[in-house]
Amino acid sequence: MGISVRGYLTFKPLIGKRNVDTGPDGMTLKELLGLLKREIGEDFEVVVADVEKKVNDRSIVILVNGRNLEKGLNTQLKEGDEIAIFPPMAGG
Repeated sequence: MGISVRGYLTFKPLIGKRNVDTGPDGMTLKELLGLLKREIGEDFEVVVADVEKKVNDRSIVILVNGRNLEKGLNTQLKEGDEIAIFPPMAGG
């Protein structure tokens, strides 16, 4: 089953919808993003190069099971979790 990861808006063509194996001990959100960088390649790496800053200043929104992150990139993930990644948004 693993973790379901889905990209939205401009991240949809890049990330799409994927299932990622958590491994026996699970992984943190930071480890998941590193795995996605290796799988997707340079395009994703450019997008998330400063993801920690973007998550902290809320310009990139990452939800785990529909909820905001409580522990930031150190959030521990487990089998069956659903991750939603939204790009920076602007508007008015």
